[in-house]
Amino acid sequence: MTNWFTGVFDSLLWPILGFLFAPTTLLWYSVVAVVYNGTWGTFQIIVLILAILTDVSPSTSKKRRRQSA
Repeated sequence: MTNWFTGVFDSLLWPILGFLFAPTTLLWYSVVAVVYNGTWGTFQIIVLILAILTDVSPSTSKKRRRQSA
């Protein structure tokens, strides 16, 4: 285990909820907080949107569902 989230979040609740419901977004938010010192520019926002889309997208495609049915 690392102390990557130390100082990024005030409580332990947000990392746990983020890990369960939006892990890619949680990791990118942490990268911006640690590596970019919390500075949100155009690049960081674009990657954040991609991370959110990745988290909310379905894990299986419609094509796979049709083949198994």
